[in-house]
Amino acid sequence: MAKLWQTIRAYRPVVVALLVGLIGLGGGLAALRGARRSPDDTQLGLPGKRFGRLMLPHDDRMHTDADTEWWYFTGHLEADDGQRYGYELCAIKAYNDPSRLGPLTLPRSYEVDFAITDQAAGKFFSSVRMMLALPIYRMNERRLDVHYGRTRIRAIAPFTYRLRTHRGRQALDLIVRAIKPPLAQGDDGWVEMGTGGGSYYSSITRLETSGRLTVEGETKQMRGLSWMDHQWGCWDWSGVSGWDWLSIQLENGTDLMAFVFRGGGGQVATLYRSDGSVLTIRDYTLNSTGEWTSPVTGATYPSGWRLTIPEVQTELDVTPVLENQEVVNKDYPDGTYWEGSNTVEGTIEAHPTSGKAYVELTGYVRPLNE
Repeated sequence: MAKLWQTIRAYRPVVVALLVGLIGLGGGLAALRGARRSPDDTQLGLPGKRFGRLMLPHDDRMHTDADTEWWYFTGHLEADDGQRYGYELCAIKAYNDPSRLGPLTLPRSYEVDFAITDQAAGKFFSSVRMMLALPIYRMNERRLDVHYGRTRIRAIAPFTYRLRTHRGRQALDLIVRAIKPPLAQGDDGWVEMGTGGGSYYSSITRLETSGRLTVEGETKQMRGLSWMDHQWGCWDWSGVSGWDWLSIQLENGTDLMAFVFRGGGGQVATLYRSDGSVLTIRDYTLNSTGEWTSPVTGATYPSGWRLTIPEVQTELDVTPVLENQEVVNKDYPDGTYWEGSNTVEGTIEAHPTSGKAYVELTGYVRPLNE
C-alpha cells in the first residue's frame, strides 16, 4: 500500500491535469470560445509586412495546421554587478512526435525548456517540463501569446515580447525588443528538416533585453542581447537524426545562423549584415575542435567549433563558456540535448571580430529518428 501511495503521489500532477482537462472539455471549451480575444497585430500598431514567404508579426502566432512548432529565445545578459549569464527559454507544441511522461505515452504534448548559465560561478541550471496538451494551457491563433502554466511568452508591441517563467529557485522576467528587422531564414523562410520535409522559419537576431533574472533565489536586474527563433511545420521526424545549430552575434552588428543536419540531411547558413543585406550560404564547414562526455547521460558531444565560409572569407572559433550545458530531460531522456552560451573570435569577411553565440546539439544521446 505504501508503494502504491508513493506512485500516486509521484504522478499526482498528471492525474490532476487529466481531471481538470476532462472537466474543461464541456463548458470550459465553450467558455474559451466565448472569451474576449486578445488584440490582433493591427491593434498592436502593425498589420504585418511580407518577409519572404512569411507575414510578420502575424506569423509569430500559433499555427493550428502545424504538427510541430516552437518559440525559442536565448540571450547573453549582464547584471548590474557585472556578472554575466546566458539563458534559454523555449515553448514547444508537439502533435505528431509521441513522447513519454513517466508511464504515459503522449501523442500530443507541450513542453517548456528553461536554462541559465552562470558564467562566473561556473554553474548551469536546466529544467524540462512536459505537459499533456490540455485546454488549461493556452496559445493564441491571432498573435503570439503562449501560456503554459508558470511560463508565458507574449507580444506586447510589434516585435517586442515579454518572457516570464519560474522553476524552483530560478526565474526570469524579461522584455525583449527587436533592434534589427526580422529575418526569413533559408529559402525565403523555409528550411529542409533533414530528409523529413520542411519547416517555416523566422528569426529576430537582435533583441535589446532588460528585466530580472533569479538564480538560486537571488534576483538581479539584467541588460543584454537576445535571439528569437520560431519554427513550425509538419515534417516527418523519421528523416531527422539530429542537428548542430549555431546563432552568432558579432560586435560589428553582423549575425550568423548555421544549421547542420547529421546523417546526410544537408545544411544551410544565413549571414545577416549590419546594413540589412542577407546572404544564404550552403557551402561551408563546421568542424569540432574538442569533445565533452556527459556524466549524467554518457553522451559525447562536440565541444568547441571552427566555422569556415570560404565565399565570404570568414573563419570563426566558437568556444563554450562552460563544458557542461546539457539540458537533461528526466521524463524523456532521449530528448536530452546540449544548449549553451559561447564566445566567438575570428574573422568575418576578412575583418577581425569577436562576439557571442548559442549552440544547440540534438540527437547525441540517441538519434531523434530511432
